[in-house]
Amino acid sequence: MDLKVLKKLGEGSPYYRYLNMDILEAGYGYAKVTMTIQAHHNNILKIVHGGAIASLADQAGMRAVQTQLPEGQRCRTVQMDIHYLSAAKGGVLSAEGRVQKKGGNIAFSDVEVLDEKGKKVAIARCTIAIVDTQKTPASP
Repeated sequence: MDLKVLKKLGEGSPYYRYLNMDILEAGYGYAKVTMTIQAHHNNILKIVHGGAIASLADQAGMRAVQTQLPEGQRCRTVQMDIHYLSAAKGGVLSAEGRVQKKGGNIAFSDVEVLDEKGKKVAIARCTIAIVDTQKTPASP
């Protein structure tokens, strides 16, 4: 999938839009997603909530895998391990996902989340299931 298709997929998600995410770059096995921080991203300490950071990492890891998928296939994160390295306090966070290995049904991607100054906020490893939408029955 190319950048235009990936952007359309993201824009179709209310959650993606609510978190102010945008996919900026995509190449084979790589995706860069940003999130513009607003007050609703913060926790009680006025730092970006870990759940928002995890959502950004998830998007970058999944979008990186999607760059290697043909039409008719989609993917879903089935497991993610995230390590928070420093607090994020606003601005724009970016996450760069890179596919480490892709098989027939499972792919693995690594993600780095950075703040505006390039400081590493978190790292994550995503395990992504690859689903053939033409063979998978629709959910009720």
